[in-house]
Amino acid sequence: RLLEIIFYLTFAAELCCCGPLSEMARRTTAPNHRANAPCGLSRGLLTAFVSCMWFSRAAGSGGCQNSISKGALVVNGGGSTFLVGTGGDVQEDRITIRHNSGFSLFDKCEQDWVPESIKQFRLLGKSLRFTVDLSRVGCACNLAFYLISAPARDASGGYSRGNNRGGQPPYYCDANQVGGQWCPEIDIMEANTHAFQATPHNCESPTNGQYHYCDRGGCAQNTRTMGNAYGPGAQYQIDTTKPFDVYTEFLSLAGAFSGMKTSLLQDGKRVVLTHESCDSRYLARLTDALREGMSLRITYWGDSAQTMNWLDSPPCGPQACNGDNAGEALISHITVGDSHSIPSAAGWTSDEASPWQCHDYVGDQDAHWCDSVGFEAGYEYKYTAGATELCGNCWCCKRPAKRDDAGPTDLAPLRGGPRPDAMQPTTTEKPAVEKGALDVRGMDDLYLAGTGGAVDGDVITVQHNAGFSIFQGRVDSWDPDHIAQFKLLGKTFSFTVDLSRVGCACNLALYLIAMPARDALGQPNRGTNRQGQPPYYCDANQVGGQWCPEIDIMEANNHAFQATPHRCDAPRHRHYEMCDRGGCASNTRDHSGVYGPGSANVIDSRRPFDVDTEFLAKDGVLTHLRTTLRQRGRKFVMEHSKCDRTYLKRLSDVLRDGMSLRLTYWGDSPRTMSWMDIPPCDWAGCSGTNAGDATVSDIRISRAAASQPALNSPASTAPPSMTEAITLPQTTPSAPPPTQLPAAPLASPPAAGPMVWVIWDVKDTSFGQILPPDVVNDHKRFAAVEDDGVAEWQDGRHFVKLMPQSEVQRRIDDLTMTRLRQGLSAPGTPECDDGPCDVSVSDASESFSKILMKRFSFGALVDAGPSSGWGVQLALFAVAALGLALVALRLGPWRRHRGDAGRPSWSGVSPQTRRGTAFSRVFTASPEVGELSPGAHMAGASSADDVVALAAADYPNEHRRTPGVVGRASLADAARESRLIDVAGRKVSSGEAGLAGAER
Repeated sequence: RLLEIIFYLTFAAELCCCGPLSEMARRTTAPNHRANAPCGLSRGLLTAFVSCMWFSRAAGSGGCQNSISKGALVVNGGGSTFLVGTGGDVQEDRITIRHNSGFSLFDKCEQDWVPESIKQFRLLGKSLRFTVDLSRVGCACNLAFYLISAPARDASGGYSRGNNRGGQPPYYCDANQVGGQWCPEIDIMEANTHAFQATPHNCESPTNGQYHYCDRGGCAQNTRTMGNAYGPGAQYQIDTTKPFDVYTEFLSLAGAFSGMKTSLLQDGKRVVLTHESCDSRYLARLTDALREGMSLRITYWGDSAQTMNWLDSPPCGPQACNGDNAGEALISHITVGDSHSIPSAAGWTSDEASPWQCHDYVGDQDAHWCDSVGFEAGYEYKYTAGATELCGNCWCCKRPAKRDDAGPTDLAPLRGGPRPDAMQPTTTEKPAVEKGALDVRGMDDLYLAGTGGAVDGDVITVQHNAGFSIFQGRVDSWDPDHIAQFKLLGKTFSFTVDLSRVGCACNLALYLIAMPARDALGQPNRGTNRQGQPPYYCDANQVGGQWCPEIDIMEANNHAFQATPHRCDAPRHRHYEMCDRGGCASNTRDHSGVYGPGSANVIDSRRPFDVDTEFLAKDGVLTHLRTTLRQRGRKFVMEHSKCDRTYLKRLSDVLRDGMSLRLTYWGDSPRTMSWMDIPPCDWAGCSGTNAGDATVSDIRISRAAASQPALNSPASTAPPSMTEAITLPQTTPSAPPPTQLPAAPLASPPAAGPMVWVIWDVKDTSFGQILPPDVVNDHKRFAAVEDDGVAEWQDGRHFVKLMPQSEVQRRIDDLTMTRLRQGLSAPGTPECDDGPCDVSVSDASESFSKILMKRFSFGALVDAGPSSGWGVQLALFAVAALGLALVALRLGPWRRHRGDAGRPSWSGVSPQTRRGTAFSRVFTASPEVGELSPGAHMAGASSADDVVALAAADYPNEHRRTPGVVGRASLADAARESRLIDVAGRKVSSGEAGLAGAER
């Protein structure tokens, strides 16, 4: 304590004798004055005391404990490692993790997020093992241990901290674009006491290290499909009331990532997740990331039983992830080692003692089959393409395999629409059964082919386990040249459906696929091991063994309706090698009172209703997808706002060239089908009277009527949902409001034009609302710089952000899902990226400066560990801050009248502007201020001229390293260069929109 007091006294001496006051005196009275002896003494003492205090604080924490680091972590085989983040503690090789924690690993002790210090684990051909105790991590919680290719990169290949990170740390990225940036991800563990899931996610090839899209769904495997493999109690092989080991192997073959094997070990028992749904080509996309190194991330989050059902489906309990249900977890003994296994599939593993021999192709087998089959019927196959003499002058080699001790395991159905093989309607390779001519308005000479129903004019009756395709002209076999191609770019596809007898756990699916599938040479490919699918079948989940784009126009029963586009990588010769399994789905289950059996719903599924799907295009490119459900004057619109234009653009070519229409009716148990009707709407499976006949009729194709998303009608009496618009007649009672996520009320119509100002503070109860034009145009209530502003509205003060009107709902969705993934509530609660956030700007009783001091206070000042001495330090710091303020007052007159070039005189500047100076200093105190960029503090200025003067005084050239707009150059320069300054509702000039280019 004495050392701390001496430190602050020394700091004061340095400030007064050798700091700014002394510098001012030298410049104004004695230009040649030199520093005297006390300056050197004070500086020496200051350095010594800082070092002493820092090292004393670091003792007992592995030499590194500060505002971001928890201390050293022992990783066997991993070298020097430091745990960085919040929400737990570290002691040697043990990490205690609390709910809402988030940790990364560094290989150096740092005071800030330094991208070069983020630890990289190079795991190709290696293994990663750890012990976990999650006995207190209950249902609806997720303890996640995963690899990501962080730090993220920008388009030039440089490190990217990211913008609008939604609570993620700087340089964060993952395969779901949580935090705004894409990169490969391997979920080694997402688990609680009832479920354990592991999921690799690959990505498209990067450009300069920057990724533009990844497979959100990944190829997951979950213990919930493996009987009594995992759960709380001695009846399970892995008893989650006790610690167990997780052993993950990243298998390689010929230098490529070829297999992933996750073993759960406890008391001599083991459960193995073989990840056989991830074929070698899928995993090969992750080779470079694993070879070059991936960052390890540990988080602990959760939400309600309903929203977390993707992990522990069906919900293992009704409770949410909070209180006693979200107790502490422990991870220890993290070890990096060699892999001791080789790839296995279907319960087989390699027999190294068996010699390779040449394989002769049989039937439809070809080079593609040999390259992808792996293990089959007791043999292991390997395609060499003649590059080696593994089996002589032969391109396809095989050798006897042996049984894997783990035996075959069932694979978990993927969230978002994958159709497990066992649930698929069984078809045959025999000639197609022609059901007859089908009338479709907009196309001629169409015939329905398949099994499980009947056709009469324009009405198709569909029975459970049916499967149909549509052909152009009469056919008696599966002729790829006669599969009808629906060219729907810029068109609307409509039909009427009656699924009143299609109950829970059933799925009546009407979808488009780029069928017929193509081989590597671009020729139609019947496929092998098609798992009951017809010849030439393909989809975005590789059901039937072949990939291609897919657009699920309808996957539905009488409790849920889901529509999902799935894009793919760019093909070669029309042959696809990877698609987005999960897609960007929209589901009526996300919105209360819009769909289901009963007249209280907007769409009463007990009666037929119409479906319109619009494929809106501009200049030959798909720009928007809209699904509208209509019934007796009511409608529910699904805008698919999660699918941005870049995503949809990849579907333009197949929609222009034509896609095949597929109609199936399948289902299974409530547990396996809960991905669609989450939470399970009933406990009856899809069979018997619960799986009655359905009808699809009056299929019609017309030109799309509009090219922009539909907005709510002024006559609508129901509130809009998060991503969908509901339009009801005036006489219809209002539907219940959505219960999950906030929405912008109709009372706040967007301003005219494509750009609107949106309240963008996650703690603000008005988050997501759009400012009315009269507020934006009132300089007494609204002020902004660039894309950030402050507004007085509805008896409160709000931070606002400028964005395209069409992007508002998508950004709300993305931010909401980001927060939910991290165990946070939907926007409306506090959160900051790098420090505590304990006040909302909606509190109008506080000054702007107080608000920002609280919102962006440094973690180093308020989260410095358990020591009780920090209270006095904070008090001393406050005294020092007061001294700085006095110094600023002394310096003020000198600076205001100095009048140097590039620093305009402050004469004539209003007192209001001078008060704004303190506000601006507070704002730039932290290099990271979350959603807001420096410059929004200019709200305190009364005119553009005041802002110029304010900037010239507050942002001299030595502060150019400050991030953001005004940190690059003074606003005075910006004004001279005709940049846009939007302050107090007044625009100066009309140059580039914003100040970001001021330096140029």
